[in-house]
Amino acid sequence: MIKVYTTYSCPYCTRAKNYLDLHGIEYETLNIQEDNEARDFF
Repeated sequence: MIKVYTTYSCPYCTRAKNYLDLHGIEYETLNIQEDNEARDFF
């Protein structure tokens, strides 16, 4: 599964998620402002 690492104000993340939605591609969103484990990995 695709993982999208994002923040609240990331326009590139929003564009990527919109593209994936448009094409019916499943993904997991990981907000690095909320998820310490995701932030450490990123």
